Amino acid sequence: MFPPPGFGGLSIRIGKKPVIAAVNGLAFGDGCEMVINYNFVLASKEAKFTFPEVKRGVVAIAGVLPRLPRALGRQREMEMVLTGREVGTREAREWGMVNKIAEGDNGEEKGVVELAVQWAKEIAGNIQDAVLVSKEGVQSAWDGDGVEGATERLEEVMYKELVKGEIM
Repeated sequence: MFPPPGFGGLSIRIGKKPVIAAVNGLAFGDGCEMVINYNFVLASKEAKFTFPEVKRGVVAIAGVLPRLPRALGRQREMEMVLTGREVGTREAREWGMVNKIAEGDNGEEKGVVELAVQWAKEIAGNIQDAVLVSKEGVQSAWDGDGVEGATERLEEVMYKELVKGEIM
């Protein structure tokens, strides 16, 4: 239905580099599906997340339905996709859908894009081969390889490439 790598280039989640979402408003429907596929989600205090498809007589089909229970749990997914209710940033953070809310130490607004750049710089400051192998390990387990399969892939393939310096 969608060309590879899926809707918005994120549904299939291929690629080596970590992807950071800076949500500064509405993430509805397909936008919310994209958010679920990012590696990190940073959001402004005003951001809102929802799957309003049920209110429109359509279904979220870009890959979120089988993935969302792993991210949020079955009951929370059911709440979102069967009611179409909006979830605010604080609730999304409590549920584990948002990594961080863009606000300063005293609760004042902080730019979500600036926060995303800060996170990107922190990640970029690490040894990139190790970042890529670590991301692959998490992604492999998430995508269904399970703990044993993901560990085996890391040990037998990715770690050997890391040691040889052939990841990048």
